[in-house]
Amino acid sequence: MSFIRRTFIAALALVAALAGPALGQSDRSLTTPTGWIWLHGAPSADVTTYVNQGFRPFSLDRNSSTSFDTIMVANSGAYNKPGWGYFTGTTPTNLSTWLSDNNERLIDLKGYDNGGTVAFAACAISNTGADAAGWGWLYNASQAGINSWMASNPTQRLISLNRYTVAGNNYYAGVSVSNTGANATGWWYYYDLTAAQIGSNLSTNNARLTHLQCTVAPTNLTPARFTCIMVSNAGQGWWWYPALTAQQVSDFTNLNAARLINLDRYTDAGGNTVYATVMIDNANTLTRQVRQVVSDGLSTGAGGGYMKEVGGGEFCSVGADYVFEPASMLKILYGAYCIDRCAAGTDNLANSIFVANRCDGNACPDTVAPCNSGNDTLDTALALMLQNSDNNRTKSIHDRYTRTTLNNYAAALGMASTHINHDIGCGQPPNELTLRDAGTLYELIANGSLFSQSWEDTLHQHMLNNDGTVGSFNTNINTEAASTNLTPSEISTFKSLCYMAQKGGSYGVPPPGGGGCCVYDITNGGWMRLPFKSGGNIVYHEYVVESMTNNEPDQTAAGTTNSNIWWTMARDRIRAALLSWDAACTTVVVTNDPDPVTVLAGGSAQFSVSSSGTAPTYQWRRNNVVVNNGAGPGGSTISGATTATLHISNVSPLNAGTYTAVLTNGCSSDTSLGALLTVTRCGSADFNCDGDTGTDADIESFFACLAGHCPGAPCTSSADFDGDGDIGTDADIESFFRVLAGGPC
Repeated sequence: MSFIRRTFIAALALVAALAGPALGQSDRSLTTPTGWIWLHGAPSADVTTYVNQGFRPFSLDRNSSTSFDTIMVANSGAYNKPGWGYFTGTTPTNLSTWLSDNNERLIDLKGYDNGGTVAFAACAISNTGADAAGWGWLYNASQAGINSWMASNPTQRLISLNRYTVAGNNYYAGVSVSNTGANATGWWYYYDLTAAQIGSNLSTNNARLTHLQCTVAPTNLTPARFTCIMVSNAGQGWWWYPALTAQQVSDFTNLNAARLINLDRYTDAGGNTVYATVMIDNANTLTRQVRQVVSDGLSTGAGGGYMKEVGGGEFCSVGADYVFEPASMLKILYGAYCIDRCAAGTDNLANSIFVANRCDGNACPDTVAPCNSGNDTLDTALALMLQNSDNNRTKSIHDRYTRTTLNNYAAALGMASTHINHDIGCGQPPNELTLRDAGTLYELIANGSLFSQSWEDTLHQHMLNNDGTVGSFNTNINTEAASTNLTPSEISTFKSLCYMAQKGGSYGVPPPGGGGCCVYDITNGGWMRLPFKSGGNIVYHEYVVESMTNNEPDQTAAGTTNSNIWWTMARDRIRAALLSWDAACTTVVVTNDPDPVTVLAGGSAQFSVSSSGTAPTYQWRRNNVVVNNGAGPGGSTISGATTATLHISNVSPLNAGTYTAVLTNGCSSDTSLGALLTVTRCGSADFNCDGDTGTDADIESFFACLAGHCPGAPCTSSADFDGDGDIGTDADIESFFRVLAGGPC
C-alpha cells in the first residue's frame, strides 16, 4: 500500500494550464493532453517496443550498458513530429553525420563514458516546418566552456544541459536553440544549486523548470545540488520534485494529472535510488476542475476522481491509478460476486447466511463478541451490507465466498491493484483499490459482461439508489438546469429519467508510519444513467463515477472534498444531458396571428398562423373548443385542424365564432390571438368582387349569376343573395337592390 503525503511535495503552486509556444522543445511546454509513458531501468528492447507502438522519446538517459530511463509521448496530434530519431551508444562523429544528412536538430543530449571516450544517448527532431530553428550543440565542455559558448551566441538559449564523467573528468553537453520568434522566452541556467536555491530563483524569475539534473549527490550532512534550466512561466500548470522514488513518480503524475518532462536518476544519502523530476499539466478541463477541488479542499491528504462513459471514453482522471484505502467502497466487489453467483445458479438470495453479530453494524467483526446471532437471508444481508454498510453482514458474505476467491475474482476482472487485506471495519493492514479498478468493476456490471440486465437491476436495488428527484442528485440537476431554457415540466421529466446507484466508504486510521489517530479516507463509487436527447428521441448514457480522499487529517475536509469531487464530475455530464434537451427544443412563439374573416354563408373561410422555435404541433379551437377535421356544423366541412392553416368550406352561420391556434412542441406552447369568423346571409354590393361597389358591372354580374354564371373564386357571391336557401328568387333580387342602395339585407 502506498501512502503518499503532500508534505513530501516541493512543487510550484498550481495555476491555470495553458498551451504555450513551442519554446524550441514543445514536448516540455505543451499542455494539450496526450498519451505518454515513462520507463526506468528498461532494456533497449522495451524502448523499441513502445516506439513501434507510436511513442516518441524526447528524454533518454543511459543508466547502465543494458538499461535506460526514458520519457515518451504519443507521436500524434500537437506532438506529431514527421521526422525524428533517438540514439544510444552513438559517437560524436556518427551523431553529427546523422543530424546533417537528415536535417535534424537535437532536443536532448546526455553523454557517458564508453571505454574512456564519450558516447551519447540523444533525441532529435526534423529541423523543418514549424520546428525549424537555428540551433547548436557542444560537448566535452567545462562550465566555463558552456558559459563562453552562450556569451558568444547571445541569440541562443539552452534547452538541454547535462553533466557526465569520462575517464574521471567531469564534462557538460549542451543543446541550444534560437531564442527568437515563437521560441523567444526569458530563460536562465544554473549550476550546482540546492533545491531551496532553485525554489528561490523560480520565485524571483517567475519561471518554471524544463531541465533538472543532480550533479552533486547528497550526504547525511549536505543536500543534493542540481544543474537546471528554467524559462519564463507562460501559465502552464507544472510541478517539480527533487527526490522521488519510482512509486512516488507514478503516484504524483497520477494525482497531478500530469506528464513527466524531466527524469534524472541519482542515489540519495541513504543509498536509495531517487529521481529529480519535473511534470507539466496533461489534463482536460474537467480534470483540471477536479484537481483544483482537491487542491482547495485538502491540507496534506491526497484526492482523486475518475469518470468514464460505459463503452466510451474517459472524462476525468485524477489519481485514477493511485492505490488508496477504499474502506466500505470495496463492498461493491463482494456484492458483485454475490450477484454473479446467484446469476450462475450456484447461490440464491433466498438462502440463509449466518451472522454472528446483528447488534452493531459499525463494529470491527474480528473484535466484537457475538450478539443476537442468527440467520438472515442472503437477500437481507446483501442489502444491509450495501445500503447500511453493515460490517458484520459484510464479514459473513466475505467468509461465505472466502478472501482468496474474492481477490481472484478482482484479478480476473482486470482489477490488478485491488486487494482485500483485512475484514472491512477493522482498518489494518490497509485494503487496496484504485479508482480505475472501481470503474472497471462498475462498467463490467453495467455493460452486461458479468450478468444480465435483470441481475444488474437487482444489484442496484440492493445499493443506495435513487432517481434525479432525490437529495444531491435533485439539487445538482436544479443548479445546472437554471442556465437552460427548459420548462419546469421538462426538468421534472428529465429528473424522473435519471438514475444512480452507489457505495461509499469512510475510515479513520493511523497515519502512515503510525503516530496516533487519525487520518481519514472518504470514498465513493457508483454508476449513473442520464437521458440525452438526439433527434427528438431519448438516448440513455451511462457513466461510472469514482472519487476518493486519502490520508487527510481533517475529517470534515475529507468528506466535503470527496463529495465535491464526485459532484463536479457528475454535474459535467448532467449539464451536457440538459443541454441536449435544450438544444433539441427551442421555445415556440406565435409570430403571425390569424386574421378575422367575414364570409357569406355557403362560402369558404381560411385562418393561418406562423411561429418561430422548434417545429410545433397545432390544434385549432373555436370559442376555446377543439375543432376536428371532417363534417362540421350546419353542413360545413373542416380540414387542417392540426396544421398551420385551417380551412372551412360550405360555411354555415353555426361556424361563426372566435378561432385560436394552440402551438405546442417538446419544451413549450403558445396560443395565437383570437380571429373572429363572421358569417353573413347577404352578399356584397361589389358582386363581381372588382373593388368597385354598386356599379353597372355589379348589376350585370348579379343578373348573370341569376342565369347560372356566378363569379368564380375567390369571389364568393351567390345567386342566393339573401342567404335564405332559395336561390335566384324575387327575394334575392329585392335584397340585392336594397344593399346596392345602401340599405339592409
